[in-house]
Amino acid sequence: MVHCVLEHGAGLNVPPAVMLLKLADVLSITVDYLLTGNPVEETPLGQARRFQRFQAVERFEVDDQEAVINLSDGMIAKQHMKSTLKSLVG
Repeated sequence: MVHCVLEHGAGLNVPPAVMLLKLADVLSITVDYLLTGNPVEETPLGQARRFQRFQAVERFEVDDQEAVINLSDGMIAKQHMKSTLKSLVG
């Protein structure tokens, strides 16, 4: 694990989510703190639920992972369009 963290610190790679979770647990800190250095008082339930979903998606077959990414991209584009239209009208 230390090797992985040292490589990450040198910008050589990004540790997998599972590794970040384990490291944060051992250090009694949040993954957000590991990634950004910003302390977080509480992790809202919604964030934890989304993170669990992303972990599950990592175990999907590649085609299914792509389907989830495409769905997410579509939802993000929809939200962006709604926001843009709202700013034009309002």
